[in-house]
Amino acid sequence: MDIIGVSLALDAASANRVLIPFACDISTTSGDLVYPDSVTDEKVISATDNTEIKQVIGIVYNKPQTNSCNVLVLGTFDGFSGLTKGARIFLSTSGSLTTTKPTTGYMHNLGVAISATEVLFIPNNTRLLLNG
Repeated sequence: MDIIGVSLALDAASANRVLIPFACDISTTSGDLVYPDSVTDEKVISATDNTEIKQVIGIVYNKPQTNSCNVLVLGTFDGFSGLTKGARIFLSTSGSLTTTKPTTGYMHNLGVAISATEVLFIPNNTRLLLNG
């Protein structure tokens, strides 16, 4: 389905995910948090820390090719460990998911842990600049 020129694909295995195909770098891997490239709308860049004001739009669900990826923009993502059910999920200072609220950089609220291994990814467009 096309919405504003972007092709959306519902995950065939489960209706609880919205995936959008994007171009991405070869080094981008499944599980990377990504934000839109400032040059090309059809490409995403992996977050490396929480100092960018750019909004994290999703998490790389899979890579069908070396330079393309399907980005989960809403829904569940499994494969983590040690999460506390109900804990909020943030972008960490190293660019990964964390349940620890950051004290420096921008606070990106990305969703909530729904089990020890699974996150409901529902990114919030609000980013707060933290002193630290």
